[in-house]
This record gives sequence, C-alpha cells and structure tokens, in this order.
Amino acid sequence: MKIRETNRVGRTEFQKVYPSEQKKSGNQAPVGERIRVSSEAKIIAAAREPEVPDEKKINELKDAIRKGVFKIDYGRIADAMIDEEA
Repeated sequence: MKIRETNRVGRTEFQKVYPSEQKKSGNQAPVGERIRVSSEAKIIAAAREPEVPDEKKINELKDAIRKGVFKIDYGRIADAMIDEEA
C-alpha cells in the first residue's frame, strides 16, 4: 500500500515491506513498514520545531529590567503589531 500526498508541499510515501522469499511463496503477510519522507517535508517539519531561546539575551534583558534601564520602544511594538496583521 502506498499513500502519496500530491496536494501539499513535501511528500510522504508509505509502503508495506515484504521479504523476497515470502513474495515467491505466495504468502503476502507484511513483515514491516517503510516510510520515506521528502526533503521538502523534512524542511517543513524542522520549521515547525520551537526555537531555542537565547539565554544570554534573556539574562541581559532581565538585568536591564532589574536595574531600571530597560527602555520600551512603543513605535517598534506598534509597527510589529501592524505588520503581523497584514
């Protein structure tokens, strides 16, 4: 059995694996399964993985907030919100 998804970016193929001696004897019981994932599907899967936080940057921000020197750039926040909605 094969399943192919052609309407999406990336493709996954699934097929039952039969040993050669079982095919010759007529016994068609599968002994395992093999899955092949296209390179596009691997890229998409990697993009869905969460980002690893930058601990150094986080600690710098925490220190700046504790010291009271962290400045909020309201214009940058507003621009990012507008860009996200577009």
